[in-house]
Formats: sequence, structure tokens, C-alpha cells
Amino acid sequence: MLKLANLFGKKIRNQKLIVFTIGNSFKKESDEHYIVKINEVKKLVNLFQQFSSTANGVIYLSALDCEPCNFLAVDDLYNGHELTTLAPMYLVQALNKVQWEKNQKVFLTTRTAHNLFVQPSTPQPIQNSMWGFGRVVSNEHPEYNLTLLDLPETMDGNWVQM
Repeated sequence: MLKLANLFGKKIRNQKLIVFTIGNSFKKESDEHYIVKINEVKKLVNLFQQFSSTANGVIYLSALDCEPCNFLAVDDLYNGHELTTLAPMYLVQALNKVQWEKNQKVFLTTRTAHNLFVQPSTPQPIQNSMWGFGRVVSNEHPEYNLTLLDLPETMDGNWVQM
């Protein structure tokens, strides 16, 4: 996922972006990539405060880890809900508690929430909850300049050019 995040950073003119993904504990993967527990808003706020004067944006990629809907069990549905709705909500709560020196660009990414690509793929409805949440955030917090990005099921080297 960090490689994907670096591509985003290059695409928006080499700006400093904070990447966070969901895991079992708080962990620094690199200077820009952190793993956090889903409900650790305080740690996320502390992390964002460290970058409040230098960061230009935040990328949330963990929804890409959701199981495809044709393989979902009940536990997968719950996990998908955590990754596509709860974690982004905690992200926004943490963003709201920090005094940013610059307006933040927020990227919420999904995979095949919509079937818009030439390649055949099954739309993943569990990903759509993040799109609904993202639209609400866009209306309530225009200062975050939120971008919803739906990635194809498989990506080649040309997808960043879109």
C-alpha cells in the first residue's frame, strides 16, 4: 500500500501525504506511513499534530483490504463495515481535532465500488458505504478537499495517469 501512496504523492505535485492503514496496534511503518487500531482516535490526533505544519494531505487505503462480495461471510461484512465506514469516521474526527496550518487534501480509496472500467469486474457494494460517507464529509467539511477514488480490481502501470 505504501507504493500506492507514494504514487498519489507524486501525482499531486510531490506534496507530503500521511498514509494510514488499519492494523492490530499502533506502528510506524515509515516517516509517512502509520498503522493504527481502528478506534484509537487519540493516537491518530497525536500523529496528525506532529504533521500539522508540514502535511498536505491524508490517504486512507485500508478499504482496499475488504474481501470481494462474492466471498463474504458475516464476519467479513462486519470487517468491511469497519474499514469503509468506522475507520474513515475516526479519521475525520481526528482531523477535526487538529489545528492544521494548511488545508488538507483527503483521499478515500475504494476498489470496484462502481463498475466503470473496461475490464469486467463485479461491483463491490460494501465499498459504496465509504462513498456515501465521503459525500457527507465533502458537504460538511469542504476544507478537507476530499477526493473519492475508486480503483479497478487489478491495476497496471497506467492507472495513475487517469
